[in-house]
Amino acid sequence: MDGSRNPMIHKDIFGEKTVKDIGKDNDKREEPVGSGNYTVQGRADDILVHMSGEKTNPLPIELAIQQCPIVEHAVVLGHQRLHCSVLIELNSKEASKLEHSQIEKQILTAVENANTNAPAHSHIAPALIKILPLDKHLPVTNKGNILRKQVYNEYHSEIEQIYEQFLNQSNFDSNIPHDNQQKSWTKKNICDYLQETVAEILHKPIENFNDHSQSLYHLSLDSLSTLQLRNKLCQKFGFLDQNIIFEFPTIDALTDQLFAIVNNQQPRQSDDPQHYQQTEEIIDKYINLMATHTNKKRQVTNSDHLGKRIFLITGANGSLGSQTLLQLLNKPQVTKIYCLLRGPDAYNRLRADMELRKQDTAVLDDKRRIIILSTNFDDDQLGQTTNIYQQLQREVTDIIHSAWKMDFNLTINDFDRECLKGLYQLLKLAATSLSEVPMHFHFISSVSAAGSVVIDKVKEEPLSRQKGIALPNGYGQSKYAAEHICWAAMNHWSVPVDIYRFGQISGDSETGVWNTREMISLMICVGCGEMGMLPEDGEQINWIPVNYGAACLVDIAINSSTRTTPPSERVHHIQNPYVITWSQLIKYLKSAGLHFKVVPTEEWIHQLLGNPKNPAYSLAAFFEKTFADGKICHIGQFSLEKTIRRTAILQNCPPIGQQLIQRYIKYWLEVGSLKATDS
Repeated sequence: MDGSRNPMIHKDIFGEKTVKDIGKDNDKREEPVGSGNYTVQGRADDILVHMSGEKTNPLPIELAIQQCPIVEHAVVLGHQRLHCSVLIELNSKEASKLEHSQIEKQILTAVENANTNAPAHSHIAPALIKILPLDKHLPVTNKGNILRKQVYNEYHSEIEQIYEQFLNQSNFDSNIPHDNQQKSWTKKNICDYLQETVAEILHKPIENFNDHSQSLYHLSLDSLSTLQLRNKLCQKFGFLDQNIIFEFPTIDALTDQLFAIVNNQQPRQSDDPQHYQQTEEIIDKYINLMATHTNKKRQVTNSDHLGKRIFLITGANGSLGSQTLLQLLNKPQVTKIYCLLRGPDAYNRLRADMELRKQDTAVLDDKRRIIILSTNFDDDQLGQTTNIYQQLQREVTDIIHSAWKMDFNLTINDFDRECLKGLYQLLKLAATSLSEVPMHFHFISSVSAAGSVVIDKVKEEPLSRQKGIALPNGYGQSKYAAEHICWAAMNHWSVPVDIYRFGQISGDSETGVWNTREMISLMICVGCGEMGMLPEDGEQINWIPVNYGAACLVDIAINSSTRTTPPSERVHHIQNPYVITWSQLIKYLKSAGLHFKVVPTEEWIHQLLGNPKNPAYSLAAFFEKTFADGKICHIGQFSLEKTIRRTAILQNCPPIGQQLIQRYIKYWLEVGSLKATDS
């Protein structure tokens, strides 16, 4: 049997192996204690940190795939990549009995089973599966554990080839005949092809997609499957715009677009190209839900929390969330903190994330003060047992909700499914508090919720319902929608709400740790490193170091106690009050010893878009919009006067200067994200 072919296989995860079946060398943790539910733990250096900033624990995925009898070993990869991939070593005795097509089928099934219980961002696409030839073996210890670093060294070329082929599937060579040139497409067969292809990619019955007017994102299409679908469409119809599926997310709309393309007609423009109308409809959907459940409304009083405060926080594994956790622990009146994290293995992932950020993980050992819970934001009880959910209703005094997907390529429909539904469930928890004092809801918003310069200067107060206020991307629109949903909860359910609009958050001012997959840090690392150039035009710099941003948030949250405070006093803008120019930042970077050219913005974006292997290519569509026509799309100004009065910490925030930039650069060089050039 020739095992040298590189099959294109597809998605899903964990089989039926119980925790008792897992090898003795794998740690197990009961979550929560006493529940009888266990998660597989791995070392911090096992965790894969993707370019999006999301993280994958490869161990349970590998264990699931290895349940297949023809698999000897599997290693999941994806560190500093957009998506996960997998190398599979076959069991030569079992595999040699089968034809290659049978092997591919079994491997595909194993990976599909694995994807089923994995987070969406950890799914493995067919084109990212590599079956090794029978004479190839993955390096393992005497106990059979994968030597991950040796895998990267020994199979570097194979790994690079997997990702390069996947990224270049959509490249179209006009000299090679393709289906667009070989057959006459009708609207019907385009529509049929789309329905079949989407069903195949999502591994669902074709009948699930009979409603061609329904958004594919409501039917589980995500960023990975969007890329797969676009790749297939490019192979059929030639090169297509990167955002074609985001802009036309239904089979009907896509059919019309593709039919126009194959007939050399002018493709129609989307009726709602920036999705502003969809955003308003989504807001109304949640407001109507709240209006039909008004029994949750309670009497608001002026009572304040007497002494102790118990916080529930989300997103503690994120940069701002982990700093918020540490800041809360410094407050003596905070007696307990519940940390809700998506997916399994919550404790181990949080510890690993804190280690990566050079934070003290010893604080997690205080099990009486910190309780870490795996959560499911789609569930009415947030994935908790009835007893634990009722415990949250009785005990929690404040919710800080900072968990939010950071993907500028997604639409408002994606954020509805991924984030807004969870926001609603958390607001419902606050509304059903069993305490005498209302549960206070602190929502972490963003300046992108009102950053489109429709307003000359955004005040520290609720936004009006006005199309075009938010930035024209799903992230900004989701924050705009979330703010209005929060105010609706205050109106219909009497939930005390405070909104914190954050500007650009930079790295820790003390350690220099700055997530290298965030837009700004990625732009600097790639621009000053691999590309050797930065654009001449950029936003004014009012970054706030994450430790100062979290300190401002906690200071305001701890002291926001008057329950009848009007909404006009419940909005806070957290960004650095000391602003520097883009050109000043360029000088700081050069003074730090980095060598790069400053080029016209149009040239910079052209160079970025021309290289799919560029680490910043994942944000190509976003950069293309941001630097439209070679000019930066500027964000509006935000008032800070009220927030500065509420917390002295904001006034004392250090400006972005040479010393701080030097600290960030040192960290980026240390972790290998910035590759300094000699000239």
